[in-house]
Amino acid sequence: MDQSLKIEFVWGSVTDDLKKEVLDFWKSEDAIRDEERAKKRVDQLVAVCRKDGELVGVVTHMKYFHQPLLNYFHVRRTFVKESFRNQGIMKALFQNVWDIFTEQKLYKKEGIVGIMAVLENPILNARNGALWPAYGNSVLVGIDNRGFQIRASYFEGAELSLPKNKDQGAPASEM
Repeated sequence: MDQSLKIEFVWGSVTDDLKKEVLDFWKSEDAIRDEERAKKRVDQLVAVCRKDGELVGVVTHMKYFHQPLLNYFHVRRTFVKESFRNQGIMKALFQNVWDIFTEQKLYKKEGIVGIMAVLENPILNARNGALWPAYGNSVLVGIDNRGFQIRASYFEGAELSLPKNKDQGAPASEM
């Protein structure tokens, strides 16, 4: 990644000035057309990326209970300015936030087990590897109704909430 790029972890400390800057950024990039949706999402800011002071990327998280996996995740949404795409910024943002959530055990405070993302990026969505080490060892957990991959990554040390059922412990051949 370009050394002039700076990633700032802002989760829990987002100022009104930063909110306005991000809303203006999304509007100028035509990223989120619905103003009310944008206002809700800006309250979910986790990190921003700048080049020479200019905002070029943002990450938001939303806590979400994923029924098929029976656990809470943060749904990650990353937006990178078009002229800065395919330069490793998305990967760097992922790694930065992942490392902070892991090192500070923020996932425990949030009651989540990992991060989930829908891959709307056509380059990433075209990849078919089962395990992606560069993105928190993410695994495919489904395909959305638009045909995009849904990927999940679990934090090391996260404990899953699993239901007890009458067949627990029975051999697979008996299920």
